[in-house]
Amino acid sequence: MPNKALEEQLVDRRIQVTGEARSLAIEQLRPTLAGLTRHHRRVLEAALHDADYRADAEQVIDLASHFLGQAASQSQQELETEIAWASRKAVDYLQLRPGCGFTCSARVFHSATPSPHGTLTLQLCPDALPALLVDLLPRAVEDEVWGAVGLRYRQYRRCVELYLADQPQARVFLSGVKAKTWKAAVAFAQSVFDEPPRWTWNRSEALTWEERKDLGQWTRTHGPVALTSGILRRHNAFGGALWSKWWASGNHLSIEWPDGPPRDETAYLLVNNLFGMPECTVDRTDAHATYSIVDQPGPGDVNAALRSTTMPEQPEGDAMLTRLSSHSKVSHAWLAYWASTSEDQA
Repeated sequence: MPNKALEEQLVDRRIQVTGEARSLAIEQLRPTLAGLTRHHRRVLEAALHDADYRADAEQVIDLASHFLGQAASQSQQELETEIAWASRKAVDYLQLRPGCGFTCSARVFHSATPSPHGTLTLQLCPDALPALLVDLLPRAVEDEVWGAVGLRYRQYRRCVELYLADQPQARVFLSGVKAKTWKAAVAFAQSVFDEPPRWTWNRSEALTWEERKDLGQWTRTHGPVALTSGILRRHNAFGGALWSKWWASGNHLSIEWPDGPPRDETAYLLVNNLFGMPECTVDRTDAHATYSIVDQPGPGDVNAALRSTTMPEQPEGDAMLTRLSSHSKVSHAWLAYWASTSEDQA
């Protein structure tokens, strides 16, 4: 690495956390790299080779903010957080594909490209879209709305734009998703429920009455949205893990993955001084080396616990029975999805 040009090193560091194609990383970094002064280059060289570099700390943070864009607003963070929560259930459905199991790859996100404008483009792994939509698409359930309340979509030639009806500036793009693939993924999501879901996302461009009522009673999402958004934009820190599962309670976020990079390596990558979350710190919390990313230290701090396991956990008891009873329905849903998208996969 010392022999590489500064620009190449910065591109490599960005790809390490985003997983995006090299051409995309270069495109995103080019405007900032073109404006670097000689002093900026000296500061960056020092920061690249010393993770604890503290001289010129404010300049490093300012430069880093241009290297990997953050969510532009709280509503953007909420939309990204809803996608992260939906990915947990998506892992379960990916593991239930015919011929797969708990030790198959069930990754949802292939790459993330944060834009300088605060939006986000995600490239999903093969088969991830239908599994993700099951818990992401909003549906009315009695007096509540489950899924991402207010989620709407626009179809373009080779991507889908997800946005919020009441906060349309919050946008996430799913690259490579054609209209035929989206339609097949929605059919999959609908078919796994015992009764046809009462979708709200396709009834009106504005919020439906159920969504207005739900947002009047509850927040759109839960958990530490800024921290969750920041980690999603750097999801490739989990490397080649078979899958990662995200869940939250209050200000606490937990992420678990099997057979992937060590917890300490992942934690320090997420708070890297140039492409990590500069306001966060790493805390090794116990003798078992549970690493936490701490965003707001102190009483009631906002944090994310990182847990890696050597093998995927097997469901037990009632959870196992539930999975087995639904397996046939889900298998048929996967076969129908593959048949509908066979031309695109060829």
